[in-house]
Amino acid sequence: MYILNLKTAEIIDHFREDFYSKVYPYLILSTACELKLLKDILDIDEITFNDCLEFDENIKLDLFDNYDFLSLNTCELSGNEAKIEEVNMYLSDNFILVICEKDNFLYDYVKSMILNNSKIQKHYNPSNLFKISYLIIKNIMNLKI
Repeated sequence: MYILNLKTAEIIDHFREDFYSKVYPYLILSTACELKLLKDILDIDEITFNDCLEFDENIKLDLFDNYDFLSLNTCELSGNEAKIEEVNMYLSDNFILVICEKDNFLYDYVKSMILNNSKIQKHYNPSNLFKISYLIIKNIMNLKI
């Protein structure tokens, strides 16, 4: 799990229960297994939490009061084989949470955003996480060959 406090630029690469404050915006990268650590802290509902734990080929967008939940599928081609994996995102006023497996190309992309911080600082606006979400979703939509 990787967590970036977008206001202070603090990078947290080992989970701490006290990392979260609603006054700061965050970019969070997690696997489905690690999501249980964040569920209560970020007030994630039971239905979308369970959706993240099992593969679902359906694309969906669920709108909640505190966040929006987006579930997409990525496709990577390796030789003649297509590898399809689910990517889930929680988009809130103060956090973006990306859930995917470590072998997914998006995991490396978001991890690089967090650790290098260059793409984020260039696009970060304290009142709007839209541009960061856009960069991540744009990367999902690009076919990896």
